[in-house]
Amino acid sequence: MKLKYFILAIGLTSTVLAVSTAFAVQGKQNGVIRPKIFPVSPITPPPAVPTQFDVLGYMQSAVVDPTVCSGWQNINPRLYGGKVTVNGVEIIIPCNTILQMPATSLTWAELFDPSLTPEGTAPETSGLALADKVMAPSSMVSAQPDSLPLPAYEIHIQGNIVTDPITGDAKHIAGLVFISQQSLNAGQGYIKSIDYATGELCVSAGLPASGLQGQSTKSPACLAPDARVRINDAIGRFGLKHGGPGCKYAGTCDVEESHFDPRFTADTDNPTIHASTGFPMCIPRAFPFGPDGDTDALCPQQNRPKQLGALKCTNLPVANGVTFPAFPAQKDGYCHSFVMNPLPTTTAPPPGPCGTITDANGAATTIPCTTRPDRQAPFEVGDYIDYSGTLLVEGNLPDPYASPYYISAHTINAHVGIYTYPGSKPVYVMIEGLLAGTNALPIQNIPQEVTGRVHVEGFTTDPSTLVDIFAMDVDMQTGAITERLLGSVNPAGPPVIGRARFVPAAGSFSPPTRNLRIVSRTLCKYRTQPCYMPKAYLDPNNPAGKYANGLVAGQYNAPNFEFIFAENLFLGDPVLPNNFQDLAFLACGSGPLTTATAGEHPPIVGPLNPAPWAKPMPAPNKCAGKLANQLTIPVTQTFDAVTITTARWDNKQNRGQLTVTATSSLPNTTQNLQLYVQATDMYGVPMSSDPQPMQLVTNPTVLPAGGGGLPCPANNNPCWQYSASGTIIDALHAGGGNPNLPTNIYSVPTTVTVYSSRGGETSTSPTLICSIINGQNTCF
Repeated sequence: MKLKYFILAIGLTSTVLAVSTAFAVQGKQNGVIRPKIFPVSPITPPPAVPTQFDVLGYMQSAVVDPTVCSGWQNINPRLYGGKVTVNGVEIIIPCNTILQMPATSLTWAELFDPSLTPEGTAPETSGLALADKVMAPSSMVSAQPDSLPLPAYEIHIQGNIVTDPITGDAKHIAGLVFISQQSLNAGQGYIKSIDYATGELCVSAGLPASGLQGQSTKSPACLAPDARVRINDAIGRFGLKHGGPGCKYAGTCDVEESHFDPRFTADTDNPTIHASTGFPMCIPRAFPFGPDGDTDALCPQQNRPKQLGALKCTNLPVANGVTFPAFPAQKDGYCHSFVMNPLPTTTAPPPGPCGTITDANGAATTIPCTTRPDRQAPFEVGDYIDYSGTLLVEGNLPDPYASPYYISAHTINAHVGIYTYPGSKPVYVMIEGLLAGTNALPIQNIPQEVTGRVHVEGFTTDPSTLVDIFAMDVDMQTGAITERLLGSVNPAGPPVIGRARFVPAAGSFSPPTRNLRIVSRTLCKYRTQPCYMPKAYLDPNNPAGKYANGLVAGQYNAPNFEFIFAENLFLGDPVLPNNFQDLAFLACGSGPLTTATAGEHPPIVGPLNPAPWAKPMPAPNKCAGKLANQLTIPVTQTFDAVTITTARWDNKQNRGQLTVTATSSLPNTTQNLQLYVQATDMYGVPMSSDPQPMQLVTNPTVLPAGGGGLPCPANNNPCWQYSASGTIIDALHAGGGNPNLPTNIYSVPTTVTVYSSRGGETSTSPTLICSIINGQNTCF
């Protein structure tokens, strides 16, 4: 009890000290404590705006319904939208919606494609909603003849509640949609055994007693409470091919699963089956410890070297002036961390497994058993793994003590540090976390907090060269990708060797894109320059750059699952909308469909229809060739005189902050008086498609410390103000401020124009506030 009161006393004292310190920092003049400057409060009511929503829950019901879209008769059926009910609320899924599955993408209509849904799914349903759980009477799945085996799947939707201007009805319209069985479904444990006949890992809580892991039988039983984990891989990228009922008879798979669902596949282009460094991993397609030896050349045992007595695991050599620390000591067994041998540069590596191979004519060939970075590394007994996937059920098990449930994994991470030899190809990278701010433009009279920051976490197998981070801008008609450099990071460490962490303290990186790509400069000839992806490497029919069973090594392309939208500064204000109109892939489209079932002549993915944005939200401004809605001034009004008192562009921290203050000669109480602002750069590119409304504000009654920083001049109070970061983003002339700055995406505004709804208009050149970052001026 005494300790409790002692802790309480310390807490109260700390609070008093914190409050005193806060006031001391804010300033005290003539015995009067003056607070810091809070955001100015608009003195006119806010407009009615669409309201954002962010829901997460079970799919209660889901249907394809093209009639939710205007002009649906002219939309390709693969791009149809529909409706979904979550937590009792019906939400419209617009046409052209691209769903983000755990490790792949689909359209809403493809979610219902009978060629993708599991065997036994009722016609015209996805099999993922609660309403879909009753199967057709003719279901051939013997394990579950009457219903699908598991409850509904989880859906996460971010959207806006938009009011129909004609009917007045408010509708929930989706902007971003994410589907999984459980987004936080994850497991961890040690690999106890591997069933090489089915490509199944048996995961246990205990570490095998022997340091020289391995197993003597091909298919040991995996009994409860151990977990069964299989890779959801229909093409055999990481091991055996898996498929649904009848696939073995058709010759399209190696392992038949009664409820196999390819919609929850692993990413077979950007490996989600990997070691902690991003090196691709696999399950051997044949038993490697039997009398036939190691016969899977795509997943060779030589890529998991062991420490045996004097034979130690290899350390990273000195590279580019960096001396890496030795890996921690370990007991004999498979290496926890090691470096792959470099590939020969003069002769092609031998195609088969290592050792002595005898051909049909009796001729023997010996292939050295060195590690091969051009091939994947096998999982081994004793590896500690993280896994995520879909919980499925399997009937008719041969062992009554085996659990019928297993994880069909889309992601597996082995806690193994596999590095490639510094400066040599191939190199592998991976992204494990993304976050991006959307940098929303202000909405009149609703103060908001926005950000355009980004956060990228990843790894590379070559810590000796820089890693470049690119936003992937997509042409809305052709789908052509333009890589926009966001920054570069040094993965050498410390503290973690190979970690590529991009968390810039300053800068705005709009417009946000659906996908980001990271690239190791080991991939390119010149290591002192950003490494843009060679076009040949992205051609699926060109073998250039392809390693490890068809992977494009050295790059990793991943979608963003987390966007930061605007938040209210004042509690009780109308809830701000999500600014989907600033996400070009939603507002403009993303070119030809690129999902796995898009076909040879894929349809063009257009803007979301219906749009989850509406007035007074700013109109979309990221679509090339889209005309702005010009401000219209009635000719019957008497023009007023507009004066710009402040026009300032602050790029001191590379954020492109534009602040404009102006006044009108008419009283602020004049009916329908409203000031608007527009800024353009030297190329005539505007900051937004429409002139943006300014807020009528007044100086606070309690002056801030020092008396400075007031929004309005003393003789012009109240006044009209506009302030926003991210001005001007110019995709056609990126780096207009300074192309030498890797994070600079702004073009310097040369003209600021303020319009009045009563006809007044004036322009000026803004004052520029700049700084030096990395020896470069942020403006010129």
